[in-house]
Amino acid sequence: MAKKLLLLTPLVIAIFLLSGCDAVEKAGDLYDYLTTSHESEEHKECVALCEEVIRCLDEDDKDALKMMFSPHVRESENFDEEFNELFEVYDGKHVSYKRISFPSTSGSKEYGEWIYKDLSYRVYDIVCDNGNNYTLDFVDCTAYPKQDHIGLHIIAIMNTSTEESAEAGLGFWKEDLD
Repeated sequence: MAKKLLLLTPLVIAIFLLSGCDAVEKAGDLYDYLTTSHESEEHKECVALCEEVIRCLDEDDKDALKMMFSPHVRESENFDEEFNELFEVYDGKHVSYKRISFPSTSGSKEYGEWIYKDLSYRVYDIVCDNGNNYTLDFVDCTAYPKQDHIGLHIIAIMNTSTEESAEAGLGFWKEDLD
């Protein structure tokens, strides 16, 4: 009996170890699936928008960034002052960023159609060439009964190196639906 146990033990261990290789491979496949291969169209649009905002900040392109905001927000009280503060807080040109979050969606639907919808997302750990690090938060209105509300509603930026921050826009829905 002891001889059989001695012969079976290495066989059982070998089977266990070989099956573990498959588990590691499957875990890697799952990681690839979750991180790269099946990004939603909404997430791709979010990434493009975030990268465009970063480009505007890098190149001090105030006109292009301002046009991304909804007309309603651009016409709001104190917008120009708040908007200029974004460019005062952001200093440098980005070298990299850690990641962009999947958009968080909120709003209201009626009969399966969005009445109003906003997407919130964040760009984590933007590293600039001068050593500054930033976090950017965005709220983008993509559906609303009044067309002049479509566009960015808010951008908040924080220099995580100095904790200096700025915010431009109206934030979340400050106006009731009619």
